[in-house]
Parts: sequence; C-alpha cells; structure tokens
Amino acid sequence: MKFTSTTVAILSAMMAKTAFAGNFNYGVATYNDGHQDHAIWVNGEDACHYAYLGSNGENPCSHNGGWFSLDQVTYRLTGCGGSSFCILNADGSGNSCAQNGPESPIGGCSNSFGSYKVQQQFYFP
Repeated sequence: MKFTSTTVAILSAMMAKTAFAGNFNYGVATYNDGHQDHAIWVNGEDACHYAYLGSNGENPCSHNGGWFSLDQVTYRLTGCGGSSFCILNADGSGNSCAQNGPESPIGGCSNSFGSYKVQQQFYFP
C-alpha cells in the first residue's frame, strides 16, 4: 500500500486526537496555607504538575462537568463518591475505574499559589 503525504497527514492528525488507555493517579494537593485541590496526574509523571479538578470542598465530577486534560488529551471523571468512580475517554468510551491506592505524600511542589504536597488516594489502572 502506498501512502501519500496527504494520507499520512490525515492519519497523524487522527491519532493525535485519540485518547489512550493511560494509568492515572488521583488525590489531594494540600498547600501550606491550608487550602486543598483535587488533583489528577498521569502515573509515572510528576504529581506536582497535576490537572486541577476543583477545590477539595466541591465534587470533582461537578468541576467543569468532570472534564480535564492531561498530555493534551481530554477525559471525563464520572461517578465521584460512588462505586463507579471512573474515567471516560473524550468519546465516552470507558478508560478505567478507580482502585483504592493511598501512597505517601509527594512534597517539594510549588507554583504561583504556594508550596504544597500531593497525597494519592486512588489509582486508575
């Protein structure tokens, strides 16, 4: 099969928009001033660079309708607070559901809001 440059460009664009079945970690970022954020990040990447899912006082599935992006791919968090706490791909297909996975806090993080640590609570395999 011979691929033209147009075919390759179209296939590349389609693949760039396709979600992958990634592994994610979910937890809470606690800042030195006491405020907390819901946080999600790709497993194996720096938790300090988490995607913000709202303040810890709100339901993360309600923040932005549960939509978030990591590595330029969009996902949706669903079922917060229930037994079906899952991540969906942007097209609505299933990605993974949460498993209890508390880990030791990751410290040494800072951004324009101050210094903080991230505590993992769940893992999405």
